[in-house]
Amino acid sequence: VASSAVDKTVRLWNVKTGKEIHQFDSGASDWVCTLAFSRSGDKVISGRSYSKLPKVQLLDVASGNVAHEYHGDEGLVLCVDISPDGQKVASLERPGKVNVWNTQTGRLLHTVSTGIAVAAGGVRFLPDGSHLLINCDDEEYGTRLWSLASNKEIRRFDQSQTRCRNIAVSSDGQRFATSDGSRVNLFDVSRTRRFRILPIDGLATQIAWLPDGKSLVTAEQRRLRIWDVETGKEVYRDDADTNRFKYVAVSPDGRFVVTGGGGAWNSEQKTIVGDGDYDLYVWRLPKELELSVDSREEASRQD
Repeated sequence: VASSAVDKTVRLWNVKTGKEIHQFDSGASDWVCTLAFSRSGDKVISGRSYSKLPKVQLLDVASGNVAHEYHGDEGLVLCVDISPDGQKVASLERPGKVNVWNTQTGRLLHTVSTGIAVAAGGVRFLPDGSHLLINCDDEEYGTRLWSLASNKEIRRFDQSQTRCRNIAVSSDGQRFATSDGSRVNLFDVSRTRRFRILPIDGLATQIAWLPDGKSLVTAEQRRLRIWDVETGKEVYRDDADTNRFKYVAVSPDGRFVVTGGGGAWNSEQKTIVGDGDYDLYVWRLPKELELSVDSREEASRQD
C-alpha cells in the first residue's frame, strides 16, 4: 500500500505486517497530492504541489529509489496515472494542462490544454494506452475523451457538466464514473449520455471500481459504500464517526479495499484541520461480495 501526506513524504507499507517498507521525502515540495500504482505493482507515480523540484516522480517499489523524474508546469499536480503497459505517464496540473511523458526516457509526448483554470479533476488512461479521459471541476468542461494519436478530442460526454472532482475507469475500459460531491455519474465510454446516477449523501471525494466492472466503491468522508451499477442499489455500507473515508483504492484481485481519512485544507492556517481519522485501513470484502465478484468474472470468461 502507498500513502502520501502533508509531511512531504510518500510511504510504502507491508499490508500483512502493517510496517513501513520505504519512505520517499519530497524535499522542497509542500505536500504530495496524488499517487498511482502501475498495473504491474512494481512502480508508484507521485504528483507534488508547487516546487522547484520535478513534481512528477516514478518510484521503484523494490528498491525504494526514484526511478525517473518528469518536468511539467509550475502549478499543482492534481492527478497522475500510468498507462496499462507502463510506457506512458500522464498528469493533470494547474492551471489546466495534461502532460504525457515516455515513462523510461522522460520525453514529453503530448500536451492537452483544457483552456480553463482547474482546481480539481482527474485524468485516466483507457486500457489501450492511446486514449485519455479528462475531467475537471469546471461546469462547462465536464468530461472528455482524447485520442493521443491525433491529439484531438473525440468525444464530449453529455450531462457531465458538473463540478467533477474525480474519475475512475473500469478494468475493461468499457465504463467510467465521475464524482461531483453530491452524486456519482456512470457512463459507457462508447456513448455520450450517462446511464445511471448514484445519489451520495455526503462529499464523494474518491471512487474506485471492483475488477468485475459492475461494482463501484464510493468514499464519502464518513461513509463507505459499494454499489451494484447495473441496478443502482447499495450492496454494502460502513459508517464512521470521523472522516475515515476520504480516499479509497481497491486491490487488483478485488478482495480488499484500502481507505484513508483526514481533515480539510485550511488556506489561512496553511495546514489540514478537522476531525479526520489519519490512519490507513485495509478492509476485507464481505464473503457475499467476494463470491459475487468471482461468479461475475467466471461468467465473463465463459462469454
